[in-house]
Formats: sequence, structure tokens, C-alpha cells
Amino acid sequence: MTHINSSISVLLLRAVLCFSYSLAPQAATVVTVTTQNNNAVNQALKGIRNKLAQFVPNTSVVSIDDTSANQLPELVLTLGSNAVKVARERFSNVPILACLILDGEILNAYANVSGIVMRHSIEKQLLWHQRVLPNVKNIGILYSPQNSQQQLDFFAKAAEHIGLNIVKVPVNTALELPSALKAIKRNAESILAIPDPIVYSGKTAKGVLLFSFRNKIPLAGLSRAWVKAGALYALDWDYQQLGEQCAAEAAKLLAGQKMEKFKTATSEMNRYIINLRTAKSMKLTIGQSLIEGASYVFE
Repeated sequence: MTHINSSISVLLLRAVLCFSYSLAPQAATVVTVTTQNNNAVNQALKGIRNKLAQFVPNTSVVSIDDTSANQLPELVLTLGSNAVKVARERFSNVPILACLILDGEILNAYANVSGIVMRHSIEKQLLWHQRVLPNVKNIGILYSPQNSQQQLDFFAKAAEHIGLNIVKVPVNTALELPSALKAIKRNAESILAIPDPIVYSGKTAKGVLLFSFRNKIPLAGLSRAWVKAGALYALDWDYQQLGEQCAAEAAKLLAGQKMEKFKTATSEMNRYIINLRTAKSMKLTIGQSLIEGASYVFE
């Protein structure tokens, strides 16, 4: 009986989604805004174009560079945090859907912006940290209480269940970061980075990476860029899949549905990036199976 009810629920969900997409405009223009040209962005754009064409067949997806100053689309899709600001300057009265963002804080500043935040589950982050650094028990997390207190409480509770300890180090302003890093050195064996605009930004990244390198305290980074710069590893994403998720939400917005301020992206794939140069400098042993399973390895 449970199996039958589950099957009926799936069929009803599909029917609702199909009905929702059928309400979308017969012809719509969607403008994409990017500030970077890299593989992640290009794969996401591919996913957006392919899926949006299925959901709303007559949708025209064009770059902001290919639109005139007075042309107003039905929807704007941005890829990356900086692209949100660019889009807002040009399209202040058009719905904007932000993709490829690590933190939802930027969305709160604008009434017409919603988004999909890239966030791996807490359990997944801890289990991967345990797999890459099996001998580390005390994991340091730098965070600002005003942005991340609840998330830190979840981390501490989840870590306890798998025999790990979270060393919570609050950072109220960027000026407190040096003293916070000293607390990490005294009490933690690694750093697990979480998206927090006060702790991790363009202004603070170099200081955190240098601290990790000089003190041989491995850093689990936020993205591929962090690993390239010296973090030991980071969980990665299937960017085409992210683009497809973005297209699904875009189709709903085009159909007239209101989206909550932000949703969390999901990923069922175990993708990660490793920096073997960092591992070697810190005299860490990375198993061959981990190296072979990585989506990218910096050597």
C-alpha cells in the first residue's frame, strides 16, 4: 500500500509540474548575466539552455551583451555573486534568479532577487572531512555569530554523532580574524570553511590560506578556486546539473509562480577536488583511491 501511495504521489507531482510549466508565456526572453568565463559557468549555461528549452520551448535565452539598453526581458538569470550586482544595476524592476552563489545573504538586499544557494549538507561535509583527514578529530570553524550561529550549532551536533569535535571560533568583524586564527592554532587540527561573508571574502582569503600553509593546518576550502590557491580539498558540483535546477526554477517563475527568497541546490554526486602540492607540503598522505576518484587534482 505504501508503494502504491508513493507512486501516486510521484505521478501527481509530475502532473502539477507539467501544468505549471504549461502556464508559462508562449514566447519569453530570458537574459543571462555572467562576470566570469570558465568551465563552471559554461557548463551551467549549457544546463540552463537545454532544460529551459524543454520546459518552455519558445523561450529565447540571450546574454546581457546581446540586449539593448531599453529591452526588458521576462526574467534575468545570473551566474555568480558579482553578476547579481551587475544585473540589479540594469534590471531593477525585472525578476532576477541568482545561480552559482555560495551564500544567500546577497539576496536579502534586493526585493526582486531570489536564488539557488550552493550548499552541501552538514553531514556530507563532515563525512568527507573524516575521509580525507581520518586522523583529525578537532575541526576548527571560523564563523560570524550574526550570520552562522545556527549553522554552527548544527555542525557541532552532527559532529558529535560521528566522533568529531567542532572548535567554534567566532569572528564578529574581519579585524578579529588574526586573533581567531591564533585560537585555531591552539585548539584545532584543521579548518573547515563555511560560506560566511564576514570571515571569507576577497580581503580575507589570502590571510587564511597563508595561515593554513605556514602552520600546516589543512583547510577544507569553499570551491575549486580555494583549492587551486592552496586549500587541501573542497567538495565540488556538477555545474550542468546546477544549471538544470536553475532552469526548473526559472520555468516556474515564468509561469507566474512566486519563489521563496532562496532555495538550496542539491547534489547526489560525490565530486571533490584535491591539491596534492598542499598535501605534500603538510606531509599528509592521500590515499590512491581518493586521488583517482577526484573530479580534479592539482599536482
